[in-house]
Amino acid sequence: MPKTELNSNSNSNGHVKLNTSVHDIHMTLQGKGGVGKSFVASLMAQYLIHKGAKPRCFDTDPVNHTLAGFKAFDATAIQFLKDNALDPVKFEELVVLLLEEDGPFVVDNGASSFIAVWDYIVRNGIRDVLKEHGRRLFLHTVLQGGEAQQECLNGFKQVAELAEPDSLIVWENRILGPVEYQGKTFQDMKVYQNNASKVLGAIQLPENELFIGNDLKKLTTEKLTLEEGQTSSLFNVISKKRLQLYQRGVFHQMDSVWEVIPEAVNA
Repeated sequence: MPKTELNSNSNSNGHVKLNTSVHDIHMTLQGKGGVGKSFVASLMAQYLIHKGAKPRCFDTDPVNHTLAGFKAFDATAIQFLKDNALDPVKFEELVVLLLEEDGPFVVDNGASSFIAVWDYIVRNGIRDVLKEHGRRLFLHTVLQGGEAQQECLNGFKQVAELAEPDSLIVWENRILGPVEYQGKTFQDMKVYQNNASKVLGAIQLPENELFIGNDLKKLTTEKLTLEEGQTSSLFNVISKKRLQLYQRGVFHQMDSVWEVIPEAVNA
């Protein structure tokens, strides 16, 4: 299988763009905290809204309810962990909701519950149940360079080894530099090559120091989406242009993975 182009997210890997439906479930899974997982979940929700969908968002991070803080997402906060263990009753309540109601759905899972949630999904046949009810589960995992890189790669490996083909979306957060080791990019690493069939697409978050250092920090503090920031008095005209360019760069890559038809996501 040819490599997925991380820098352009082109379809050179042979995948055909998927039509998004109200039955799609997008879940973030990464065991390393603080690498942009909730930001990625917010970008997925923003992308769906931008395309005319009405995503149902759930924030299951037991430590930081970041996604639930955004008014634009109207996210429901759910606590899965009880006494540092997964509460199966609470988790299965969410699964039943995903089976019986319409989305598309965005589920932001916390780093501290990562292992428990993924293990429960795999051991209890949750993926089979979802498929039997016409649901598609997409797993979004984040990679970050620098000191967090090895833990991120370990998290990717834990998910990928048990993931189904074409179910993973890899997000490369280059805030601290590219994901590389001894001159090898992520695509050249064995951990990717051994699991390439599992990867549906890869998205590289644009590098912009001013956006990361100023704009993103303000967006996060005020719990604003990229589009809200572009109309907010909190940002000057230059910052608004950076927000627009950042949004355009990310959404363009996402366009090569999904085809969002408004009629199909508003059934």
